Formats: sequence, structure tokens, C-alpha cells
Amino acid sequence: MIKIRMVDSTCFDNWHLHFNSQLIEILSNIAGAVEYRGVQHIGENRLNIKSKKLFVVTINGRWGIIWRFLLTLLNDIWQLIVAPHDEIVVYSFDSTVSLRVLNLFNKILRKRIIMFRHGCMEMLQTNPSGKGMFYRFENMLTRQFFLNKNLRISENVHFFVLGDVILKNLSVLLSEDKMKHFHSIDHPYDFDRNALNKERNKTSKLNIGTVGVFNEYKGGRDILRLVQILKEKSIDNIILSVTGRIDFDISLLQEAGIDLPSNEGKSMVSVEELKSRMDRLDFILYFYHSDTYRLTASGAIFDAINRKRPIIALRNDYFEYIFKKFGSIGYIVDSIDEMADIIYRISTSTEKHVDYDFERIQKLLSIDNTTKILSEKLREIGFIA
Repeated sequence: MIKIRMVDSTCFDNWHLHFNSQLIEILSNIAGAVEYRGVQHIGENRLNIKSKKLFVVTINGRWGIIWRFLLTLLNDIWQLIVAPHDEIVVYSFDSTVSLRVLNLFNKILRKRIIMFRHGCMEMLQTNPSGKGMFYRFENMLTRQFFLNKNLRISENVHFFVLGDVILKNLSVLLSEDKMKHFHSIDHPYDFDRNALNKERNKTSKLNIGTVGVFNEYKGGRDILRLVQILKEKSIDNIILSVTGRIDFDISLLQEAGIDLPSNEGKSMVSVEELKSRMDRLDFILYFYHSDTYRLTASGAIFDAINRKRPIIALRNDYFEYIFKKFGSIGYIVDSIDEMADIIYRISTSTEKHVDYDFERIQKLLSIDNTTKILSEKLREIGFIA
């Protein structure tokens, strides 16, 4: 019988909850017994999943983060030591702080380890200068491990990233011997199969907007420039909105006439309001630039696929990858000016209407299909028969 121990010594509350929930469901489809070590409430409705709590530091601030790092290191090492040899140990989060020690220990223990890599892989190509102390610390650890040509990865340690394009981009940065330990599956997502495609009424206003946390990085200045260009084109049949927590000057958005959630983005938007506002949108906007999402997946695009809403997005590697592998779900553009042109053509009905096959894409990215792919990968590396 296949046995898996899933360890997450970092995440709490809703942090990476969606990914962890889908991953443990996939693992429970593969294994006869799964043991979850963490603090989130996941997998509790599955008979073959048992949960045992880890103590995770949940307070923030400098000292909270320091204690979280230390406890993560101790928890990760201890879980590897106590895990029976017949279990596959899966670290669902980046585990950057304990990465080197786990690798060293496993050269002796020779247990089967899988580590899922998320945003920390972007640190291989980002400059840490001007960032916070803890970011610089993680950046240093990530680079010292993956870019050190003299460091050898333990034979039974394997890393999974969430998309083939990430694997491709890593191959430019990492040595051949390290790339042998890297594999990919697509980001798992439990789609809402009851969500409906929206039939746009061409006589009504075009409803477009961003969804999720909104800040400078995710389009703060870009959306203001988009508003200005649309005004210059005398387009007045558009409702432009932001839905999510806003870490940006709200007064600038209000002055631009951008529709905001009921709490004005001062905190997270309730699930009910989030779904309601998303379902009113004709298109979801994404302002991630070309140098982003090269080494990490974007969960945001899956929110659009989940609610069956087409997108208009600035071009980046990950969004292009989704379009090429699974099919178009809207428009990818190279500039804010091009984005404005597309919106203008849609708003004036001069752009041909397209029915996007969200049902097919959801099926390809479903938990059932991802389970099959991960099973194949585990067989390839000899972790399961």
C-alpha cells in the first residue's frame, strides 16, 4: 500500500489553503493512506486521510517571522526523521529555510522526498536589493542551494513546479544534474462546475475589472493609464472595477471613477461578494508584466477559468503557456495601449464574439486528470510501482 506524509510547517489560516486542499485530495487518490501534518483544516472528509497538528507560529512582525523560520526548520527536519521508510514525504510549501539541511540529512536517511516549489523560485532571477530583510534571507538560501554548482541534490529528493514552462525556464538557470530532480504538473484546482458562461448583452455597458489583491505590482499605475487612454478615446460605455483587498492609494482609484467593493478594498472581500462581482464581469483584467511569472504559476488565472470569465492580460510566460497548452480564454496583449484598443473594439461590438471552451479546459486541469499525471511522474522517478 502506498503511504504518503504531507508536511506543511509554514501555512496557516487561508495561506495556500486552496492549493493544499487540492493537493491532499490528489495524494489521497494515489495513496491508500495519507497523513497530514500542519494546522489547516483540509482532507477531513476523506477516510484515508489522518491529520496531526504541528505547532506553527501564526503571529507576524519581525520576531514572529524569526520564530516561524526556526520552528519550520525544526518541524521539517523532525518530520523527515520520524517518517517511516515506507512513506513518501511531501513538503507542500517551499521549505526554503530547511532545504539544505533536509537534503543533507537525506543523503544518510535515503527516504523518498517530494518538494513543491512556488514563489521562491522567482528569487533565482530577482534582485533582492531594496527588499526586506526576510526576503533577502530567503533569496540567499534559494540561490545558494540551486545555483551552487558544487552542491549535489540527494538521490531521492525531487522537486515539482506547477507548469511545463517553468521547467523550461529553469533549465536555462540550473545545471543539468539539478534539472534531473525537477518535474512539473499543472496547478491543481477544484473547479466550480456550476459556474455559468456569461452571455454579454451588447446594448449594456462592458463590465471589466481586476480580481484579487490589488497593488502597484498588480497594476496600480497601469489601470490609471488605461482609464486615461479610454477617456481619450471617448469611451463611456464601460464599467471598470477592482475587486479584492487594495494596497494602493484608494483615492486615486476613486478619482478615476473605478468601481470598488463595498468595503472599498480595505480588507478581504467576502466570498459571496467576490463571486457576485466576478459573475458580473465580461472580462477580467491582468496587469502582470513580461518579467513576472517565469518561475512560478499564477493562481489568479485559475480564478477566471473557475468562474468561466475570459481575460485581457499583459503578456507573460505563464499566461502564454496556459493559452498554448489548454486553449485561448481571451486576449494577451503587449501594452496598455493594445489593451485599450481591444477594449474599445469589444465595447463598440467591432470585435468578433468568441465562445471560449471553459468546460474542456476545466476538465484538462481537473483534480482527476492531475491525479493521473502526478501518478505517472511518481512512477517515472520510481517512487511508486
